[in-house]
Amino acid sequence: MKNLRRRVDSSDLLHLPPSMRITAGIGMWHVHGHKQECYTWYSLLFIKGSGWVDGEIIETLWSTLNIVSASTRGMTTPHCQELLDFQMNDSNFMKMIRMADSLSWKLKTARASVVLARDAFERFNKAITPDQQRNWGRQEEAALLRCVHDPSVMDVFEIQLKKGQIIYCTQCELNVHVLQSSNGACS
Repeated sequence: MKNLRRRVDSSDLLHLPPSMRITAGIGMWHVHGHKQECYTWYSLLFIKGSGWVDGEIIETLWSTLNIVSASTRGMTTPHCQELLDFQMNDSNFMKMIRMADSLSWKLKTARASVVLARDAFERFNKAITPDQQRNWGRQEEAALLRCVHDPSVMDVFEIQLKKGQIIYCTQCELNVHVLQSSNGACS
C-alpha cells in the first residue's frame, strides 16, 4: 500500500481519482503472522464496512489441490498445469452448484451470531458509564478518520494488559521477603 498510488500514477493505463480513499487491510489468516501492532492497524475487524465470513478463500482452496498434489510430482509442466486447471475448474463448479446451500447455512449462522454478539454488547454497554461510552465513541471516530494517513492511531483498540511476572521472579521475591523477615531470628 505504501507505493500503490505512486505506481498507479506512473502508469499510462491505470488511474485512481485523487479523492479515492483506500484503507489498507490484512486478512485475519495472515494478520497474526505480522508484528503485534499490525493487528489493530490493519485487521479487517477494525475497518468500518469490512466483514469476516469464514476465513480467506485461497487457503480453503489449497485443501482441494492437496488431493492431486502427489500425482503431479512426476508430470511434465504442461500435464501438471492441465491437471491443476481441471481440478480448479471442478472445484469452482462444485462451489457453484452448492452455493445456495452454503449461503443458506451462512445466513443461519450469521443470524445466531448476531443474537449472541448483541447480547454480549448490551451486557458490556450496561457495565460502563455514559462518560466512558462518549469518550470511547470519540476515540473510535477520530481513529477511523485518521487511520489512512497514520495507522498508529488504531492503537486505541489495543487491549491494555500488564504481563504477569514469571514464576521464577515471584519465587525470588518471596525468598528475599522470607530472608528479610527472618533476619535476626535464630541463627
